[in-house]
Amino acid sequence: MSLKGELWAKNLDKVLEAATSNDKNSESSLNELKDFFLAKLKEGFLPFTETKKYETVTASQIYQWIHFRYAKFLDFVKTNEIEQPQKMFDVIAELYIADELKTPKDALVALYYKYGPNLENEVLGEIELQNAIYQLAIEKIEDNLDFSIGILTTPLGTPNPSHIFTELFFAVIGKSITTEQTHNILRHFSNITNRVDEKLILYDYLEKKMKSDPITASLAIPYIVDVAVNRSVDYSEFYDVVFHAISPESLSIPGRATFFNTLGRTVTSHSIPAQTQIAFAVKLSRMLLHVAPDVQLDILSVIQSLARAHENVMSLMTPKDTQIANVDSEISDVTPQTLWEVIALKHSSVSSVAEAARTIGQAVLPPEYESFNLETALKASKAKPTAQQTSSNWLGNLDKSVWI
Repeated sequence: MSLKGELWAKNLDKVLEAATSNDKNSESSLNELKDFFLAKLKEGFLPFTETKKYETVTASQIYQWIHFRYAKFLDFVKTNEIEQPQKMFDVIAELYIADELKTPKDALVALYYKYGPNLENEVLGEIELQNAIYQLAIEKIEDNLDFSIGILTTPLGTPNPSHIFTELFFAVIGKSITTEQTHNILRHFSNITNRVDEKLILYDYLEKKMKSDPITASLAIPYIVDVAVNRSVDYSEFYDVVFHAISPESLSIPGRATFFNTLGRTVTSHSIPAQTQIAFAVKLSRMLLHVAPDVQLDILSVIQSLARAHENVMSLMTPKDTQIANVDSEISDVTPQTLWEVIALKHSSVSSVAEAARTIGQAVLPPEYESFNLETALKASKAKPTAQQTSSNWLGNLDKSVWI
């Protein structure tokens, strides 16, 4: 069957039926149908409207008849399970781009609702389509909260600020959601920040989550830093909240790298008080014996940054007879204490951990000196006298070029 030539009208219904079936010929029929509709859309004859001018009354009636099949095809996509969702999504996306009235929009939204993040196409960068998906997520929030959360946390083409997405964000956080769902939102919060059109809304939400349990707080902290910087918002309690967010559990969660990166950026600031520097170093050190080796390496990396940035922290590497600090209290209550845990890990059975502990406080070598071998260099730089050696003239006759 073909939609080319004089028999296209006779074959259209047959091709449409074949394209919407699941038999072996459905894909070729789907391509044939797509090409036919696409040609009519590009010619401007579809979609049919009463105000559109056609050459004759007969032509108007023909395109009204074709439009009915076009609408029937889109309705099938909206209401039925599709065997090859990505293939169908690509077909409908082409029609959507060519359709001046964006008639296939509802079919695309329906496909995305049924098959979600598995679908990819550049058409998802269209703001109008994005907003239609966000609106559906708002409407489905009572029946399918997971879908609505998925729309919040999944990249949808190019992220564009949207007041409808902001409404969706409000609607989701206004529901009674589980801790696991909250953590899912926070783990993917980078997909939210660029789409909410008022950043202070994000700040208020993150501020509340920072004052929650340590794991939730550790997930929220990295993003409130970025939001606060972008909006020039001051958060006077920031270091206190971060300090309380440090726990073996919060330091060990999947995706902890974001929290560690934020710790490294913020606690090494030269502007923070000496007491704050010491408190963070002591508490992080205390965590070392309660976490796995891979987490120990992350903690040691932050302590290394602290030691290099602050002499107060470096001094804690010298063994002293001090009281055991209470790291479960406030920052102001933490007394200086030798970082015994770091010192102990210098003898760790895990070689990478032992090496990281031993290098705490050491200066960073420039890259060109990282493989420098002192013994080899000394052997290659033996003094070469330019005159006959005697006990009296040996030093004076050294070849100066060796040392310059």
